[in-house]
Order: sequence, then C-alpha cells, then structure tokens
Amino acid sequence: MKIAICDDEKMDRRLIRYMLDAYLKEYRIDCTIEEYDSGAGLLDAVSKEAEKPELLFLDILMDHMDGMDLARKIRGAGVRSEIVFITSSNGYAADAFEVQAFSYLRKPLEKERLREVMNRAMARIGFTGSIEILCSRVPETIYFSEIRWIETSGRQLVFHTERGEYRTYMTLAGLTEKLPAGNFAQISRFEVVPLARIRRIGEKEAEMDWGGILMISRRYLADLQNAYDSWRRNQF
Repeated sequence: MKIAICDDEKMDRRLIRYMLDAYLKEYRIDCTIEEYDSGAGLLDAVSKEAEKPELLFLDILMDHMDGMDLARKIRGAGVRSEIVFITSSNGYAADAFEVQAFSYLRKPLEKERLREVMNRAMARIGFTGSIEILCSRVPETIYFSEIRWIETSGRQLVFHTERGEYRTYMTLAGLTEKLPAGNFAQISRFEVVPLARIRRIGEKEAEMDWGGILMISRRYLADLQNAYDSWRRNQF
C-alpha cells in the first residue's frame, strides 16, 4: 500500500506522517508513505508512476497550486486514489464533491479524527489490520477482515475465522484494547462480532454475512444497534 502527503508546510507534513506512522504500526499495515512539498511534484509523480497511491492527503491552502486544483488535475489524469483534504475551513464542500473527495481533516489534526478517517479508508480500499495471538504457544496472525465472531470459552478466547478456529488465553477486556475502535461490538457477555459482517439485527438475533445466526443478549441490544448505525454512517 502507498500513501502520499502533499503540504507545502514541512511541520504539517511531518505531523500527519507521524500520526499515520503510529496508526499503521498499531494496525500492522504494511505501507509506504511519500511526502511532497508542492502540488506539481505530486501531480508529476502520480502521472508517471505505474503504482498509484491508494490514499492522498492534500492540504487545500498551498502556494502556486492549491489542493482543490491539484485534486482536479489528479482526477483529470485518471487517478482514482481516495482523497482526504486537510483544511482549516469548511468552505470547500461543493468543490470536494466535484472531485469525489473521501473525507476532510481539520487543522489542528486530532488523533481520534484521523483514526476514524483511516478506519473508513482502510475498509473502502480493502486493507485491514491484524492481531497476533499465541495458539498452543505457536504465534498466529489473525486478520480483522477474516473474523466471523469471537467468543469466550473458559479462560480462553475462540476466534472463529474463515480459516477455522484459533484459541488463545486472553480476556475480552484485553481483546477490546487490540480491536479497531468502532468496528467491533459485544452482543453478549461472551461474544464479540465485527460490525461489517452483520446483515440484519433482530430483537434477539444478528444475521451474519457468512450465513450464521448469533443470539443477542437483551442488555447489549441497544448498544449494538447504536454501534452498528454509527458504523454504517461512517461508510459514506
């Protein structure tokens, strides 16, 4: 995966790179980040390179060529990368729609807002993070996208995935700290599901995209519905 940052202010470029590096490390995403101090430099690179960046962070207020003009030229060159504008103003919504921008980040940048945008971008692009666990003392990498659901079994957690079951000694509380925020939710005291895999939430059950039906505890139903509604809103 490749990300490009274009901002004519060096300190601003370094700040967003620092925050992106922290996110990518946390979610174990293999990614190359390239920095550009001018729109002309980025436009030249994406026009010539065979491997286009999947994600572009463009500052709107730059000298010579601002971020909005840059985005128009990038789209005119046929580059379909997801675009995130970095701005101190909300006055560019109509223009952003024109170039099919993915999202905005307001200055000064906030860690949690960047995390939200990156979580949605990774889901849109198709990249995903992972969690490392020990199964019978053997290290295993479980990718978030392949998880069907997770449940407790005694002192162990059981990861039900596309590849089969993986058991490890871990608490649900410990697991929650390692899962991407806003993408998983509990449906009972003993089970956690990825929101992206829910197809329908009933009064007592969740219908999953892999064909299974999981029962929902009454005390978790409202929180689950709220989490799912929030997740769905963030997909657009």
